[in-house]
Amino acid sequence: MIQESLAGYWDPPTGNNSFDWDPDPDDLDYLPSNRRIEVVLAQILSRFTIESDAASVTVKCDGTKICTIQKPTLPTLNTQMKWLRAYADLREDRSTEILVQSEEIMSPFSSVRPFDLPKRHVTAEMLTLTQEVAILIEQQVKHLCRSPRPVEFSDRVMPMLDTPPHSTYPSGHSTESFAIASALSMLEYGETPGESLSADRPIFHLAQRIAVNRTVAGLHYPVDSAAGAALGCSVGSALAFIASGTPLRSFSFDPNANPEADFTRAALETVIKGKSSSKTPAPLGILQKRWVKARGEWLRRDGRDPDTGAGV
Repeated sequence: MIQESLAGYWDPPTGNNSFDWDPDPDDLDYLPSNRRIEVVLAQILSRFTIESDAASVTVKCDGTKICTIQKPTLPTLNTQMKWLRAYADLREDRSTEILVQSEEIMSPFSSVRPFDLPKRHVTAEMLTLTQEVAILIEQQVKHLCRSPRPVEFSDRVMPMLDTPPHSTYPSGHSTESFAIASALSMLEYGETPGESLSADRPIFHLAQRIAVNRTVAGLHYPVDSAAGAALGCSVGSALAFIASGTPLRSFSFDPNANPEADFTRAALETVIKGKSSSKTPAPLGILQKRWVKARGEWLRRDGRDPDTGAGV
């Protein structure tokens, strides 16, 4: 055995041979990225609750409403079927990106804002965490909103991909895309989703395209994407709230208010504008240090804060 050949016989340390050991419970730098996410994820999820009644599902963060979406009626979904036929004409043009996005959606965002560079590895970790939180919340909301997929209405839809077994509403791709975009806009610019869209940030146009591509593929109705946008923005904004203490925002969507509606730019503006809350409790310390590091990765080249221009 190598231990016997190198160490020989040895006695365990005796007496007061302790070394300095006083770890900071908020320090996660000693862990690899995947383990850091696992530690933080459980604490973040404990801040969320989900409530449901016959007509709607509400998500809360620290007891404050951050998202309420109404459940779609069958007549609403039936009315939405016209968009499945219309969007199918785009399948040939978008087939490559649809297939890529069916596997993962992080790389399209990194192509727009290069957070996959080594110098922004903490940002990449924060966005991975954001997506993980979004997935776990969206699956609960999907179950409570359980709604039939387009292929259930017509065998002529013929989706490009296998239809997932879970609820069509809200769209998971839309939820995750808008959660990522919302967290990234807060990290880079300190902007709310509505502010970033008004500033014409490409990441929100990309999130919308990823969502719409799922309708092109025959898997989702436009109202699925709109509901996902509301839920995703609420999750991404709440994560920024938990990490830095920024004010919470609430978002909502009612698919039955306008069952004819497509998920257009005008519809998106209405959905992701949101409303501000006055609630700003202390951030989660274990996440705050990582968030501050991620924010620092987006400093201007002159070393000044990207929002205020102040030196840091």
